[in-house]
This record gives sequence, structure tokens and C-alpha cells, in this order.
Amino acid sequence: MAASPYRLFEQLTIEISKSLRVLYVIEMVCVFSEFVSYRLPCSMVTYGLLGSYLAQSVLGDYNPAEHGTGCDYLQHIRFAPSTCQTDELLVNIAELHRTRRGLSPATAELEYLTNASRLAMYGVDVHPVLVLLLLLLLLILLLPPH
Repeated sequence: MAASPYRLFEQLTIEISKSLRVLYVIEMVCVFSEFVSYRLPCSMVTYGLLGSYLAQSVLGDYNPAEHGTGCDYLQHIRFAPSTCQTDELLVNIAELHRTRRGLSPATAELEYLTNASRLAMYGVDVHPVLVLLLLLLLLILLLPPH
């Protein structure tokens, strides 16, 4: 007996949802590695905003009994390059994390990606060798002939 079209549609929807979730996770890992390696620069405010979504995704809702009143519970998570991850940034992330109550991990990850995609350098892959070659070419063109 053939499966009903409704059952096939339901199975297809479930499979598409799983595939999209995997794509979100892959993109989030790639974007996160760009931030941590400083290949995708942004302001401390943006690090704080994105860090709060990452904390919500990884840790769930802020719970004072579990997480305490300070920002020590965030010390083991890397939110930014080591030179940028200061106590001030962690305090900012903790304050924003408290406002994310009720946000599911999937929604927090989507918000992370949405906000990251608004950055000017998002999706740009800088090649320093090309920049050096262009500078040399410009120098050659601007030098007076012998």
C-alpha cells in the first residue's frame, strides 16, 4: 500500500528541517571561527551582542542559581579574540544574556547569524598578497620614467 501524500510531506518537512539545522550549525561554526581569529573584525558592542546569543545557544536561559550573579560562568567560553575578550566584555555579555530568556538555541543561533551577516566584512575574504601586488603596481605606475 502506498504512503499517503500527507505522510510523505511530513517526512520531507522533517528532513528539510534537519538539513537546514545542519547548515545553520556549519555556518555558525564558520562565522564564529572568523570572529575568534579576528578575520571578521567588529566593535566591542557587537562582540557583546553576538556573545549573548552564543551564551543563550550554549547555556540556555540565564539562571542565577546555576550561573551566579557575576560573569564568571562565561569565563570558559571564547567569544572574541583573546586580545578583545576582557572582563568588561564578559560583563556586557552576561547583562545581555539575562535578557535572552525564553529564546530557543535555534532562534539564538539564527539571531547570531543574522546580526553577524550585517557586518561590513561579512563574506569578504581578504588576500594580503593581492593587496601588496596592487600597491606595487600603483607604485610602478606613479614613478616617473627614467
